[in-house]
Amino acid sequence: MTGPTKQSEETRKLLDQPDVQEYGALLFSNASSAPSVSHKVLPAPAPAFRDLFTRQFRLTLLAHAHMTFLDMTFIALIPLMYSTSIQDGGLSFTPRTIGIVIASRGIASTLIQLGFSARLLNRYGPRNILLLCFATMFPTIIAFPILNIMAKENKEMSPAIWGLLSIQLCLSAFQSLSYCKSHYLLLQWNRVDLTMHYATASIYVLLVDSAETKSALASTNSIAQMIGCGTRVIAPAVSASLFSLSLERKLLGGNLVYFLWIFLVVSALHASRKLPSRLQRI
Repeated sequence: MTGPTKQSEETRKLLDQPDVQEYGALLFSNASSAPSVSHKVLPAPAPAFRDLFTRQFRLTLLAHAHMTFLDMTFIALIPLMYSTSIQDGGLSFTPRTIGIVIASRGIASTLIQLGFSARLLNRYGPRNILLLCFATMFPTIIAFPILNIMAKENKEMSPAIWGLLSIQLCLSAFQSLSYCKSHYLLLQWNRVDLTMHYATASIYVLLVDSAETKSALASTNSIAQMIGCGTRVIAPAVSASLFSLSLERKLLGGNLVYFLWIFLVVSALHASRKLPSRLQRI
């Protein structure tokens, strides 16, 4: 007899809901005064589509598109550049070495998000963290041609090359603070407080802050995810094609792809500087 009773109590605990839960279009409320109705769905007015695109939201979308495109560009160029022969502009890495390098970057990214993301965001704000992430892309990009030059001079991988490679990977892992990769982001917007669990992502905090009303949160997040997915689709093809074209035709000494990459980073910094330095609504 005690078994079913204990199980039902545990089930009730799991099903217990806070008084109010909502994310955009629907509001779920537990009415303690009406025990016969467990959940009451209250419709929230949805804003018009054109009203979503405020100046802050447009700038945040632009920064989000830049970050997703640049991050996927780096991920696509790692196996391409590292596996290319030293004479042709790469490092002549074996597949095993490339796998170790990519795994090391993933571990560093996870540790940085777990150990520093929430503290840095709370202290410096999402806009400043986003600008810092874009700024760290300059040495990350410049490291590619420098690594090849050093490899050509040494004819092999020296400790100095491995040291520069480690710095490049650490800087690229730091850029994970700009948006969430390894952990989920849970946001509860109740007028004045924002609860952030695990790795808080600056770009998503800015996206939530750019929503004019709580009923617009679902729409703004959906638009941002659509744009982010689109840039992630085209980034590997564009970066791989430019890398091959630069090496094949010796454009700017085979470094055209890196110059274009730097141009995008400058554009991202210019757009991100226009974002508000303080959160407006959360």
